[in-house]
Amino acid sequence: MNGGATARKGPATKSRRSKKMDDDTGRSDGEGGRNFWSLKDTIALVRAKRYQDLYIAGMGTSFGRMKTREWKWEDVRARLQSMGVTRDAVDSGKKWDNLMQQFKKVHKFQNLSGGKDYFKLASKARRSEGFSFVMDRSVYDEMEAMTKGDHTIHPKNLADTKAASGVQMPAGAGDGGDTMGTEGGGEAANEEQGSTKDSTFSAGSGSGYGKRKNTRQQTFKAVAEVMDKHGALMANTMDSASKRQCLMMLC
Repeated sequence: MNGGATARKGPATKSRRSKKMDDDTGRSDGEGGRNFWSLKDTIALVRAKRYQDLYIAGMGTSFGRMKTREWKWEDVRARLQSMGVTRDAVDSGKKWDNLMQQFKKVHKFQNLSGGKDYFKLASKARRSEGFSFVMDRSVYDEMEAMTKGDHTIHPKNLADTKAASGVQMPAGAGDGGDTMGTEGGGEAANEEQGSTKDSTFSAGSGSGYGKRKNTRQQTFKAVAEVMDKHGALMANTMDSASKRQCLMMLC
């Protein structure tokens, strides 16, 4: 009897342990066990993607635009292989797309949740906030580091409190480096138009011109206002001096 009870409990215990491993790595992709990604494999994927992005950036913009999605994920597969992780290119691409979507959702929550910390929420609280997955903090940190230069994920601070005359000046485009990290997150949609990295750079350049033009307009306006005030002050001063001189002559 006891032996039978132990045999029945064994699979249930293993199932709970497997579920916890899934939660700890933030898989939650709706995929079968054969597609399970351990925390170690997931971090390796993020790093392989980052190394590839750095390599492509070093080769120039046109190099990345010429490479197809298939080439990029075959390259990631080879990089994973060199790290001791065996995955096929398609599986790696799907996992990355899921990871990027999850990262963006958590990142947005971290910045807009009014002090709530995703990583300190209990499972029930996370679900109530609309999260159907669990992302490990170490995976989030890796992805945040590699997307720092992407201003669609990390918007720039538009106020420059050090600007003269009290004028707030938007930060110009090109401050800091452009990211290589988010190209895979929207890769399926942007494949024919080049990488997200390139799209981000182009968009930043255009908006940067508008920001610089707006900054100049604000500066000219501020200078004009100062000159007008200065002119009015000088006129009042001259008028007062003339009146004093007339009074002295009358006396």
